[in-house]
Amino acid sequence: MEKMVFLKEQLRAHWQWIDHKLELHDEDNRDRISELHDSILLHIFNFMDTKSAVRTCVLSKRWKDICKCLTSLTFSPKLMCFPNFTLCSSESNGCRSESFRNFPSWVLSCRDHSCSLFNLTIESGSIEDDDLDRLMQYALLHNVQHLAIDISSISFTPNFESLPLIFCSQSLTYLKLCNKWIRSMILLPKSLQFPALKTLHLECVNFTGADNHSIEPFSECHLLNTLDLSNLASRRTQRPCFIQLKSLKVKKKGFSSLSDDQLHRVVDYLLHNSPQLASVDVTIGERHLQA
Repeated sequence: MEKMVFLKEQLRAHWQWIDHKLELHDEDNRDRISELHDSILLHIFNFMDTKSAVRTCVLSKRWKDICKCLTSLTFSPKLMCFPNFTLCSSESNGCRSESFRNFPSWVLSCRDHSCSLFNLTIESGSIEDDDLDRLMQYALLHNVQHLAIDISSISFTPNFESLPLIFCSQSLTYLKLCNKWIRSMILLPKSLQFPALKTLHLECVNFTGADNHSIEPFSECHLLNTLDLSNLASRRTQRPCFIQLKSLKVKKKGFSSLSDDQLHRVVDYLLHNSPQLASVDVTIGERHLQA
């Protein structure tokens, strides 16, 4: 039997090929996510809803403190069902409600309070008055810029203590107050003090004011350029000029204390007194105007 003889150059090339394959294999098995800097991981986690961010952070001892510095928090009963935060093990609505009430409190209690909270979104049909008030007050005291409150409970009237804090916020650039149930309209002051606000979305709100006095709700919103109004109610409104307004969306479906004729006059006035207006979307009942 003949012996196989390899030249040194052939052996060297062969071992180099093997080493290269091993390096590629090791490269494929690298934990690239764990190599990311904490600031990059935090940026990624801020794109998740709060439930997913917390669940991801517990996967690594190194990550467990990152969720304490989240600058974006999203709370929704549809996303909340943690066995550790419930008093029952079923998937019933009662279980989800109890879970949702406990989870936001846990997040706030564990959070690094030296970090600003830029974004807060609350979608709720079961949250208690004091829970919602605590979340909003915490955000407003931590320089929140983006605040979205979506109320979908037929029996909930959001007349809570933090409303005055919202309407004089110096940091808010985006505000959404949405009430799915018209019978419990959100009561707003006659004037909103938002020096930095650029986008405002209001649904089922009522502007309050003294008898026989008109109101001018947006006169102090000098940077406002996007206004989305649905099912508003008010007695009288003065006629401000929206110099910065670029996008207008008005919707009336079902009940509203404003008649169709009154709403037409409001829209007509806005069209003629918003020199930079570029986008208009108006829905009154079944009629729709878009320009």
